[in-house]
Amino acid sequence: MNFLDEEHILLFLVQVFILLFLCRSLGELFRRWKQPAMTIELLVGVVLGPTVIGRFFPELHSRLFPADIIQQNMLETVAWVGVLLLLLETGLEIDFSVAWRQRGNALIIAISDIFFPMLVAFIPCLFLPEKYLMEADRRIIFALFMATAMTISAMPVAARALHELNILKADIGFLIMSALAVNDIIGWVLFTIVMG
Repeated sequence: MNFLDEEHILLFLVQVFILLFLCRSLGELFRRWKQPAMTIELLVGVVLGPTVIGRFFPELHSRLFPADIIQQNMLETVAWVGVLLLLLETGLEIDFSVAWRQRGNALIIAISDIFFPMLVAFIPCLFLPEKYLMEADRRIIFALFMATAMTISAMPVAARALHELNILKADIGFLIMSALAVNDIIGWVLFTIVMG
């Protein structure tokens, strides 16, 4: 059984340093071109992941991001803490009285944001060849699963984008976040029902 040791901690610190250094330094460069920092952060993830480094320099990738479950859990835990802090900051900045005034519009947007992705995902899944299904007789369940998964929004990403554009506290920012909150609540309830 593997246990956390100094080597894990050292590699974790190296991983965090590389991620922060590349994201901050390249983020400043991209900011000069009027690009959001989120763009470079996604790009850094693609480059450091299996798509670029993993494909062209597999030994470097396996040393930097080994398949060790402890190492993966350490980095994943920090990532989740970052997402939680971002959502906390977003929640602290939102004035719910403004969101409440826009509840009708937020509900219409949220329902539309659920209905159309569900439709777009559900119908093609009904006609998917059997070789792509784990159990061909459960096609409807698979289609419902895919349709529901498509409805759940990326609220932390949207919050970050709105924050970078300085419109999180504007009426449109409140409307978007309110609609996403309703969308996520309905989406996760549907997801739980489908998976149950």
